[in-house]
Amino acid sequence: MSYLFQIAAPYHANEQNNFFDNIRKGIANLQKYQSNVSANVCRTLILRLSATASIGKCVEWAKKYFEDLPNTQVELILLYQAVPAANLADGTTAITHYRAIVSGPNFAKWQAGGPARRFVIRSLVGTVAVEPVRQIMTDDAGTTQIPIDGMYIFQKGDIYRYYAAGSSAILSSPAPGILIHAVIGDFAPLQMIAPPNAELLLLP
Repeated sequence: MSYLFQIAAPYHANEQNNFFDNIRKGIANLQKYQSNVSANVCRTLILRLSATASIGKCVEWAKKYFEDLPNTQVELILLYQAVPAANLADGTTAITHYRAIVSGPNFAKWQAGGPARRFVIRSLVGTVAVEPVRQIMTDDAGTTQIPIDGMYIFQKGDIYRYYAAGSSAILSSPAPGILIHAVIGDFAPLQMIAPPNAELLLLP
């Protein structure tokens, strides 16, 4: 028997406070080891975001942090998200990197202190996206797309497709938590095995 369960809920209002706490902890750690730096140093706080984090919301919150605390001793907040993302057009999946840079009040002063000051960041594996990865709920054909950005999402499903004996079967996991298995003739099902979520483990 096939089944599919999905549930989505908007972010809790406390998520912004949690994000601010992460910024405060990062800046405190930065000041602990780099309290005195030269004018050539651009202090940058890098925050890695989860696969389900809303880039738009996090950028908004980082800007709000700088607005509330303009004397923050850091020039940039760099938001980094690395997720296995599906390309609906060609049916492929790749590790996709996206970075959003939020500059603070002190960044313009640093940037004006030298010729052509800029960042060059490269990724060794996967692709670099120029726009945030979209989080959508879609059907099998991809014709219906419902945005779920800024929401908690949980889904789990086991879908069994029947194939006549002697046919070629396709096992797949079109989305995190969704497994498509195959039943060929009267034989036991061929089970698809895949990670339960889209979280990417990065090791130092």
